[in-house]
Amino acid sequence: MQVPGPPGRPWAEAVEVTALTLRWEPPAHVGGSEVRSYRLLAQTGGMDGFKVLLDDTGGSAPEVRVTRLEPTTWYEFEVAAINYNGLGPPGPPSEPILTLGGGGGGGAGVRRRRTTQGASALRA
Repeated sequence: MQVPGPPGRPWAEAVEVTALTLRWEPPAHVGGSEVRSYRLLAQTGGMDGFKVLLDDTGGSAPEVRVTRLEPTTWYEFEVAAINYNGLGPPGPPSEPILTLGGGGGGGAGVRRRRTTQGASALRA
């Protein structure tokens, strides 16, 4: 029995001022034991390194609602699967995601495309 492989790259839906919903593809290799939950890691501003944001999502669904985020802040997320044998490696990081500003209306947050030069191209 083995730990699960890495899940797919997370993407954001329903980006708000201080919250968002993340979804991802489950790992292709589950290690002989079903995935029971996921660990969520995050970094802000792209420079402080990934740290555990949520130790255990509490379920096997490949999605989580992330709350208590800062307005108008760039976040990146990684997800690692957990089965009954242990914690697998994290998958690739999400594209950078910008939470909405405090005075803004509805709508999706902005995502910044990752580039090798460190420059960013914005897209809605």
